[in-house]
Amino acid sequence: MAFFDEAGRKAREIGAEYERQTAALEDAYSALGKAYFLKHENDAENEFVEHLAAITAAKRRAEIFKELHARARGVRICPQCGVELMAGSAFCNVCGAKLGALEPLSDGEHIYCDNCASAMPIGQRFCSSCGALLTPPPEGEGQAAPVGSVCKKCGAPLADGQLFCTACGERVADAPAAEAPVIEEPVVEAPVVEAPVIEEPAIEEPAVEAPIVEEPAAEAPVIEEPAAEAPVIEEPAVEAPVIEEPAIEEPAAEEKPARLCPNCGKEVAEGLRFCTSCGTKMIDGEAFPREKICPACGKVLPASLRFCTGCGTNLGI
Repeated sequence: MAFFDEAGRKAREIGAEYERQTAALEDAYSALGKAYFLKHENDAENEFVEHLAAITAAKRRAEIFKELHARARGVRICPQCGVELMAGSAFCNVCGAKLGALEPLSDGEHIYCDNCASAMPIGQRFCSSCGALLTPPPEGEGQAAPVGSVCKKCGAPLADGQLFCTACGERVADAPAAEAPVIEEPVVEAPVVEAPVIEEPAIEEPAVEAPIVEEPAAEAPVIEEPAAEAPVIEEPAVEAPVIEEPAIEEPAAEEKPARLCPNCGKEVAEGLRFCTSCGTKMIDGEAFPREKICPACGKVLPASLRFCTGCGTNLGI
């Protein structure tokens, strides 16, 4: 037994050493590939172009999610030195680089939502997952003038209407031009001339009375006629015809529309409380259509979307 135990121990040690050597080989391959990529990123041979393009795309996505992670924590990354700064910083406090406004993050095919990190097609203005605005609106559209700003020379905050920076003395705005006084001219009302009213004389015509002719009243003679008894005529009884009314068939009950999952659109059997495909809770008594129409812009959308991809309206699922 001791012989087999010793043989098993040696086999395990050799296996562990083989795994270490294999990992070292993979590390060497990775180091060689990284060195080649850094040296020939823009002039690689044809057989390596596809591999270098995949590395470039993965590198860009890693940078995007690093920036999204920073924004989610309320900071931003300096594009020149890579240090993390407060989100509202106008200049880097390490290298002094000027920081512009935060721009949407894109990998060339998709634009990424700052709010939920979802990837959306380029050109879409609203995130269909959370409804957040993806790209800033055109200049002057729906944007109010900034209340506060910073000095373009030293970056110190400036109060609204301040003409000089209190930190470095830089002139930040021109004095407002004096408005010319408005002179109101008196309004001269034209005199109103009233035309005299000429009354026409009324001509009265004499009334002509018609003569009254009285005719004598003639009395009509009264003739008494004997009362005649009307004969009684018995009419035979007529039986009313029996009219059979046609049976009215009741319309067949309309089939209830299929219940669809609001999340994945799969059909869910009646009585189930959860979708068997994605686990979404169903609403009792309601059936979900496969499509819906945005009430704001009229765009036809899949039933699973919570926000309109055209105007950002909450579709209220």
